[in-house]
Order: sequence, then structure tokens, then C-alpha cells
Amino acid sequence: MSLDETAAKVSLFMKIVIISFVVVMILSYLTAMILGPLIFFFTESGSKVASSPVRLDFYLAGLPYPISMEANTGLCFLFLWLVYCGAFFASYFSGEKFHRLLRKPGGYTYGDFTRNFLFSMPIITTLLYTALVALVILQVVFGISSGPNIVSKEPSQLIMFFYLTYSPVAEELGFRLIPIGLLTTISLSIIARKNVRSRIEFLKIAFLGFLFPDKAKEIAGAKSIHRFGPLKGIAIYEWIFILLTSAFFGSAHYQFGGWNIGKITTSSIFGAALALAYLIYGIHAPILMHWWFNYYYEAYFQAWHLNSSISWMLFIILLWLITLIGGAIGWFLISTRIGKSVERPLQF
Repeated sequence: MSLDETAAKVSLFMKIVIISFVVVMILSYLTAMILGPLIFFFTESGSKVASSPVRLDFYLAGLPYPISMEANTGLCFLFLWLVYCGAFFASYFSGEKFHRLLRKPGGYTYGDFTRNFLFSMPIITTLLYTALVALVILQVVFGISSGPNIVSKEPSQLIMFFYLTYSPVAEELGFRLIPIGLLTTISLSIIARKNVRSRIEFLKIAFLGFLFPDKAKEIAGAKSIHRFGPLKGIAIYEWIFILLTSAFFGSAHYQFGGWNIGKITTSSIFGAALALAYLIYGIHAPILMHWWFNYYYEAYFQAWHLNSSISWMLFIILLWLITLIGGAIGWFLISTRIGKSVERPLQF
């Protein structure tokens, strides 16, 4: 067997492993999604919480105080759950359709995996999680804590679960969609005046500028990430806003969230990753990434908390180990490819 044939078989094997990992993780995502409504609406403690009012705080990047309101917990949870369903639906069909990437893995490159966010999501979140865990450990070594500095006074674990469900949508609206989306839409509207004559196309750009910035760039005739890559496809003003909103995001967790000062670093890096995902894929991407960090594991913890079954805890530990091991392997593979030529540039 020649060296090229061996390399081709190894590459095919790695692609099959990646596809298997992605499918298993997405099935666990769907399970977590199903658990949420079951816990809130079909258990005695959940129904009690769902029928009660809840205070909602909305934070907008740059504002020194939140905008507060009150809503019914159950209705609000249902609305948020439907938003996540919509985000999963958009992730499945945007870019290269998810099911097409499951066919004939030998017929495409590693770069093709990035063409659908739902396929990329388990890889991105795993890499990001392990990187943030490593950063937290490093900060602890230097005496910088990233954990909470106050003990939660919430009367119920389910109330905490609700807030973890609420914060991804609210924070992506306040720290990504409104500031970055508004800036991108205004700049593209100026560009579109020169390149677009149809009023319908102009309105389409204004609409997509918030939800799918990169698609709006292509219609407006601006440099897009899809065609030019992140370095050239993201404008200077967008890079500035990524840094600013990420810094606000990190400081808000420290100032309002009751975390220690180390949280500023981890949340700022997390915020920058969410902002990049927003500009590359659309608003559904950071919402689901944030959902993974907040809702995903917590849904399983709530299931374990309600019935105290050892099987739930073992399943949680298994998912956590898969995430850490997968992330460590992923970073190792990335490090071995740094400085080497790749098959082709990543496609978004």
C-alpha cells in the first residue's frame, strides 16, 4: 500500500470519527431540548414554577444598568424554547444542508465541515469549552478566581434553570444582535445605495443585516467572509465592535452577575467567539453556542435532581468526558496543522 493510499484511508477514518462524534452530540442536544418542557410543564415542582411570575433583566452593551420587566415564567420559557427550536432549524438548513455532510465522507474536505453550523457546533463548542477550562485553571494557579463570589439565594433550582434558559437569548440580543447588527446594517445600507437599485433588495439587506450579516454583505456588494475569509471579510469597524462588546460582556458578568474578577477574561473571550460566530453564520449560531454553555448540561442536572437516579449522573459525566477528551484531541490536531498547508481555505 502506497503512502498516499494510507494517508487517504487515515483521512477517511478521521472524517468518519468526526461525523460519529457530531451525530452523537447532536442527539444529546435534542434530548436536552426535550427535557426542558418535560421538567417545566409535566412535573409538580416545574408546574408550580411555570405558573409564577419572574423578573427579567435585560442588559444592553454599554448601558450601566439593566432594563427590568416581569413576565409569566411558563410562557416566557415556552417562548425561549421555541426560539431555540427556530435556531436549530436555521442551523440545519443554512449553508450546506446538514444531512448532505453525512453522505460519502470521502467526497469532501475538512473545510466542508464548517459550511453548516449545526455540523460545526459540537466541534466549536467542545474546542471553546476546553480552552476556557484551561484558562480558568491557569488563572487559579495565579490566584485569580473565575467562580461566583456570592451564594445563590434563588428559592428553587428550577428558577436557576429558567434564568440559564433566558440569558442566552437576552444576552445575544443585547450584546450581539443590537450593537453589532445595527452597525453592520447601517454600513451596508450606505454601501447598498451605490450597488443596489431595487428597493426590495435594499429592504432585504436591512433585514438580513441583523439576522445573517454575511449574506447581507454579499447582496450589498461588500466583502463577505464566505468569499474573502474572516480577516478580509470582517471590516475594521466590526473588529472594533467585537472587542468593545466582548469587553462589555465580560465586565457585565463581573459587575452584575456576581462572579469574581477572573470571569471578565473568560466571558470576554467567550463573547468574542460568539460575535465571530454571529458575523460568520448568523444570529442562530451564537444563540445555540450560548445555549450549549447555559442550558445543555443544566437540563440533565435538573433531570438528575428531580429523580436522583445514578444513571443520569453517569450520563452527565460521560458527556463531560467526551467534551474534554474531544476538545483536547481537537486542539492537538489543530496544533499539528499549524504552519502546514491545508486542503483549501475554510468555507463558511
